[in-house]
Amino acid sequence: MYSREFIINNKKYSRVDKRKARGLYNKGLSMIICADNINPAGIMGGIEIDNISGRDFDLLVNEFEFYNCVSCETGYHTAFYMEVKKK
Repeated sequence: MYSREFIINNKKYSRVDKRKARGLYNKGLSMIICADNINPAGIMGGIEIDNISGRDFDLLVNEFEFYNCVSCETGYHTAFYMEVKKK
């Protein structure tokens, strides 16, 4: 996993691994997901998800990968980005 950071709408986002993303999702925090090789701050962008609907995290990620992570150009896996809170 590559360490990446992006600024989207004056908010700083940092990449986290799937295990940490699952735990934060289950706590009710929102995050941005996108395919591995896609810039979440770019024109294709990412999708913001949260646990308001009560959907299972793994099911949500599997559905996203089935439709969006299908080529070497986009990447075959999902990348997860969490907002970095200022202290």
